[in-house]
Amino acid sequence: GELLGALVASAVRNARYTSDLQAELHRRRIAEERLNQLVKSQSARVQELKTVMNTVPAGVWLSEDPECESMWGNAEASRQVGAVDMADPTPPLSEHELGRILDIRMTGNCSEGIVTPMRRAAREGIATHNEEVECMLADGTRTWLSFSATPVLDEHGTPRGAVGASLDITRIKAFEADLLQHKEELEDEVHERTRALVETHQRLREMERMATIGTLSAGLG
Repeated sequence: GELLGALVASAVRNARYTSDLQAELHRRRIAEERLNQLVKSQSARVQELKTVMNTVPAGVWLSEDPECESMWGNAEASRQVGAVDMADPTPPLSEHELGRILDIRMTGNCSEGIVTPMRRAAREGIATHNEEVECMLADGTRTWLSFSATPVLDEHGTPRGAVGASLDITRIKAFEADLLQHKEELEDEVHERTRALVETHQRLREMERMATIGTLSAGLG
């Protein structure tokens, strides 16, 4: 009787253990399904944001170190600097999420014009708005950017990096230079014509004076 009771109790415990195990496996399957759905949804959001980043007509920059020795940029940022520093186009998964969205890693020779406002934001926490910076490209040409940079703060409010945005204003600067040159040429032409008019006026006055003298001389004669 005791043996039978022990067997029954063991069978009950095994049944409960099996039931609990099945319930735990069911909960894990549900959790895995939810996790997979979350990963798919997150991947879709990342892809959407990546598309947006590479569609906006502005350069987007990110640095996660105060010295800005390594920066991420979107497609427009790469175009603006001639992609001279493009490296590691596929960031590792351990990088910041935005780093995975920005595709292009700029290292080493990033133009000082870009690095300066980014470092100012990343090291000192000073934001920059629409600062005009000049960049030297690999082929020797120069490009002008209107650059803004904002510090990224940690949980203590200390700057740990920076996010930047840039607009290519090279054509605007060229147009301004042409306008300035045209203005200077017009001013030179105005000065020249004014000088010619003054000389003509002086000659007319001299001719009038000579005519008056001639008339007086004729009258006296």
